[in-house]
Amino acid sequence: MGKGNYTILARIISTVLYTVGLLTLIQGCRMFRKEIRNRQCRLYGICAFFSALWSFSFALMWNSTNPEHARIFRAAGMIGVFLLFVFITAFMTHYLTSHKAFKNYTRVVTFVGCALWPFIIGPNSVTYFSTKAGMSYTFIPNIFNTLYNIFCALIGLNFFILLILMRMQAGRKRLRIVAGKLAICCIVIMIGMIFDTLLPVFGFTAIPTSTFTQGIGVLMVASVLKFQLASEINIENISKYVSNSVSTPILFFDEKEYLSMENTGAREFFGMIEDDLKQSRLWELFSLPVDCLTFKGDKSIREAECKINNRYCSIEINRITDEYGDTSCYIVIINDLTEKRDYIVRLQESERKAESANIAKSNFLARMSHEIRTPVNGIIGMNEIILRDSTDEKTLESARMVAVSAHNLVELINDILDISKLEANRIMLNNDVYQLPDLLKEIKAVAEVRTRTKKIEFKICIENKVPVELDGDEKKMRQVLMNLVGNAIKYTHQGSVTVSVGSVYTNGEFFLRISVKDTGIGIKSEYTDKIFKAFERGEGAENSGIEGTGLGLYIVKNMLKIMNGTISVKSEIGKGSDFCIEVPQKPIGSTTFTSLETAPRKSDKELPKINIHIPDKRILVVDDNEINRFVAAELLSYTAATIETAASGRECLEMVKRNRYDFIMLDHIMPEMDGIQVLQKLKTMEGNMSSKAVVIILTANAIQGAREDYLSKGFDDYLSKPIDIVQIENVLKKYCASSN
Repeated sequence: MGKGNYTILARIISTVLYTVGLLTLIQGCRMFRKEIRNRQCRLYGICAFFSALWSFSFALMWNSTNPEHARIFRAAGMIGVFLLFVFITAFMTHYLTSHKAFKNYTRVVTFVGCALWPFIIGPNSVTYFSTKAGMSYTFIPNIFNTLYNIFCALIGLNFFILLILMRMQAGRKRLRIVAGKLAICCIVIMIGMIFDTLLPVFGFTAIPTSTFTQGIGVLMVASVLKFQLASEINIENISKYVSNSVSTPILFFDEKEYLSMENTGAREFFGMIEDDLKQSRLWELFSLPVDCLTFKGDKSIREAECKINNRYCSIEINRITDEYGDTSCYIVIINDLTEKRDYIVRLQESERKAESANIAKSNFLARMSHEIRTPVNGIIGMNEIILRDSTDEKTLESARMVAVSAHNLVELINDILDISKLEANRIMLNNDVYQLPDLLKEIKAVAEVRTRTKKIEFKICIENKVPVELDGDEKKMRQVLMNLVGNAIKYTHQGSVTVSVGSVYTNGEFFLRISVKDTGIGIKSEYTDKIFKAFERGEGAENSGIEGTGLGLYIVKNMLKIMNGTISVKSEIGKGSDFCIEVPQKPIGSTTFTSLETAPRKSDKELPKINIHIPDKRILVVDDNEINRFVAAELLSYTAATIETAASGRECLEMVKRNRYDFIMLDHIMPEMDGIQVLQKLKTMEGNMSSKAVVIILTANAIQGAREDYLSKGFDDYLSKPIDIVQIENVLKKYCASSN
């Protein structure tokens, strides 16, 4: 039958097949060019090409009038058939993250199909004949056609197994949706094969339905692929948003944890990324445990530390998921901690050295305190003996001035020690009830002695209703006021120094407000913050020749901070300064005063009376300093006790073998044998007649924590120099009362 004898149906069938083939080819080219770096798109482009080859070849065969030509066209079409199934199987297999055995199985089936191809298209396999609808064919029964039928069945089984495995991919919702869409595509392709592939096997005339349905199926696969690309966040898409100019090393791993891409910073960090490095899994590359990719809950970031190329690093693993929660890729950010780690090591070393320096400084200050306090103890003690025994008013006046100067020296020593205490955060509040008028009178007495030589007027003004008794730390308040008043007098050459005392309630809390105002040289505005720092003083010619350590205001500010108080300053060059402090205190009782003259008098500032009389007690004073021995003996003599002295620890040990003593007062630092060593000997030596004596450390060591330290070493009690007769009396009373 000639070509011209074909009915319009043949032309319609040919046109449909040409159209389907053309649409498939166009779609494949578009996907291939658009996403050429995407493996799935490349595979789809190849599938579309062979689908188009199938469609075009069978359209030409169907429109052919010569059986030999038909055989050639069908042979070309069968190439498209076989290779289409090869690549569409590869397309679907790509979605599997495991099942290596099945992947190998599909390769075997594909190989078998390709091996059968020459026999299936051979001259003894198919009979061609013309119909009104076009050229058709039927199979000649033989072994090759049987094998071809088996091949077709295996292809269908391949699709079925692939779809099941895709649906079984745990935790990948997007993949299950893709599998469902591909199932529809496979059903469309396989239905067509029933009519033009299986019917000729049983002797029926072939109908080119599979050529049409496979084209439609391949076009449908394009929509599946577009869905995947729209819903999947892949590395290529992410990389568009990561600039290679970023110096931080960034690595991209695919959903199977294989290295896929790296930025410029990563290439500089690792050097050249070798092929074997790219084959490494994420945890293998960084020597991490496999569970490093186990993200609990909704967290999508894991952090870890590791060593890479002899550099200490922290890595941040970011899991990127699509809209269905499936892992699309991993982004690893590397932070080089080598310099930071080295800095921390250096910082720790600096801190260690600083701590050693602080310890050395504290030890130095403690030593210097002891060395200075020892002679000062002699001065204060001898002066107190004069004050107690002398009746000459002129002598007494001089002795009082010596006492003030000596106590000022002690306060300076305390300031130096307080620096060490402040820096070590070892100063604590010691609140107790005290008399504000007595404190102010003490401040006034010291100030009047200092202002006498300068002809400066010193006055204290008190506002109405200032409480007489307060609960607070009297010692720190005295230290703050002494420093402020001392500074005001030091920098004032003429005029006055005025201390204004008042009170204020803030949020229901009582604050003691004290202002120290002078008419001195003033402070430049740029120095008002610096003056509260250690060893800082205002600079300029106005300060030249004025002695000072630069510690007073530093101690003031920190003491106020401990007491939850504040300080402010107003100053003008050439006109003077006004320092104002506010300190929370607790009023006791309702008694108030407006002046020191009208204030209730708790006690006169006279020498304390000794109210203990212990003629039956024996006291041994051990000190290598002769003056200190004399002072201690003289002051203790007012107790009527028997007083003996020893110039060394060795002499003390010899004396306790001959005499029984009720109290032994030991100096700490002595040559040959210090006080602690003497104490240890006293506790262990045989023939000690004073084994039950109360051993008291009498030392110039007055640093924070000294009392607790000495008591822990076995001393019964602690007394500091300069000797305070009241403290000695209290200690003696305590142990005499306990022995009665």
